[in-house]
Amino acid sequence: MKIALVQMSSQPDRAHNLAEAERLMREAMIGRPDLIVLPEHFDWLGGTIADKRRAADRVPVAKHMSSFSSSQRITRSGSMPVA
Repeated sequence: MKIALVQMSSQPDRAHNLAEAERLMREAMIGRPDLIVLPEHFDWLGGTIADKRRAADRVPVAKHMSSFSSSQRITRSGSMPVA
């Protein structure tokens, strides 16, 4: 099994983080991995506790990442905040 580890610096800007995660995953696909591992809270980091709770239930993030994984026929792992 070939594994690609993605390192990134997440910010309180979810759209930017998702675009950056996808860019890095596409870059990782050059090596044809079977599994891509994203860092904890790759989609959003920062803000107040209330900001984190509001950010926690954004299901489209999981759907977006699952779509990438399916289209590339790879397994992707990464955590997202949960309220």
